[in-house]
Parts: sequence; C-alpha cells; structure tokens
Amino acid sequence: AMHLFKDVIATPSLTYLKVLRSTYESYTQWCVDKGIAKENNYSNIELADLNECVFKGNLSFITREDVLKWCSEAENPRDQFILLALYEGIRGKNYKEIIDLNIADVDFKHKRIFIPSRNGCVEASDELLQYAKYSYETDDYVREDGIVKKISPLPRGSVVRRVNISRSAKEGVNMAPSPRFIYATYVRLTKLLPMDDISVSFVQECGMIDFIRRKAKENNLTVSQYFDSSECMDDVMCQYDRVLYRSVMWEKYNDYLK
Repeated sequence: AMHLFKDVIATPSLTYLKVLRSTYESYTQWCVDKGIAKENNYSNIELADLNECVFKGNLSFITREDVLKWCSEAENPRDQFILLALYEGIRGKNYKEIIDLNIADVDFKHKRIFIPSRNGCVEASDELLQYAKYSYETDDYVREDGIVKKISPLPRGSVVRRVNISRSAKEGVNMAPSPRFIYATYVRLTKLLPMDDISVSFVQECGMIDFIRRKAKENNLTVSQYFDSSECMDDVMCQYDRVLYRSVMWEKYNDYLK
C-alpha cells in the first residue's frame, strides 16, 4: 500500500494523501467484507507515514526574508504588493480580496487592512502598507522588455489596477483586474524571480508559519506553545481566513514549529 503513495503518487499535499488513504481504506474494506481481498493494508498507514510520502521536489521553506528579497527584485509596486499580500494572508476566493482592495481600506496608522468580504481586518506589515500606497499612487508600469505602460485610473481608489491595454477604449476606461489576471501576474513573477514552480498555496502556508513564529515571539511563547494554543491559532485562522488542521500542519512543518 505504501508503494502507491511513495512511488506512484507525487503530490506536495499531505491533505490530499489523507483523503486518498481514507478512500482506498474504505474501498479495500468493502472488498475484504465481500471476500474479494484478504486484508486491508491501508488501515495501518499512519499520518507520519503519509508525511514521508509528500513530494517535496526542490521546494524549501520560504522565509519572510525570501519574499522581501523577491519583492525588491520585482520592478513594479503592484507586483510587489500582490506577492507580499499573498504571503501575509490576503487572497480570498478567486483573489477577490486583492481585486476589491481599495486604498480607503488600508489603515496606515494601526497597520491593518479592512477586508470587506470578511467584514474584518488583517494585520499588515510596514512593507505591505508601503507597497499598497505605491501601487495606488503609481501611474506607470514597466514591462519585462523595458516598455513603460500607463496604468488605468479605474476602478477609482483600487490598489491593484491594470494597464490601459485597449486601444479602442477611451483613456482610463478599463475593466477591473480579473482572477485570471492576478494569477497570471503571480505566475509571471515566478518565472522572472528565483521561485519557479512555487504554488500560491505553498507561499501562503509558509506565510502562516512565519506568522506563528513572529506572534509567538511577541507573546513570549515558544513556537510549540503558541501552536498548541487554540486562542492563538484562532488569530492565525483569522489572518489567513482558512481552517487549520493542526495535526496535519505539525506533521508537515514540525521542523519549523519547534
């Protein structure tokens, strides 16, 4: 049974392997009950065993310093904002939180950003606030070939806006960024920077680990103590707007949570 997970299925997702194990275990048990199979080997596979089968490829943990370095190498504030926003937990379904972000939602004084779809705020680093400000204020976008394009002033107040690409449209009239546009921007950045083939989900997971480590230090706790606190982990889930399965996360990233 372990051969299937280790040598046949190459995935970086421990959650996917858990679901797969459960599916195979249920089906094999049905076969045992019907006399088709003699035993159910999938019932003996532990979480630690599955973690050993996670395909890690060339991926290594992404630190905050890595992301800030990549941002500094990106040419445009808009791209810098998108990359760091993803790392700090701003995404939403179909990247809606990035697409809908208005400069009025950015609280520079209290270092937080209001997310309308959550009806609440997330913490924002000084760097992210700076990128948001520059992205909103910048009218020019420098392409990879060095050509400078004008950024549309619409939608008004938007932090992330597209360049004017329609020759037939009036100056400044342009549709808001689409989910495909945000993802394409991210993919293009991964090709230009030393982060090829790194998924958005992996970037966000590393951001969560960094958040946990920083908050533990701020609260004079060890990382393990912070991770074990339900109240503290609620803050993590609020920042990243996702349900966390601590046992899975611990198995996958325990080297960085000690």
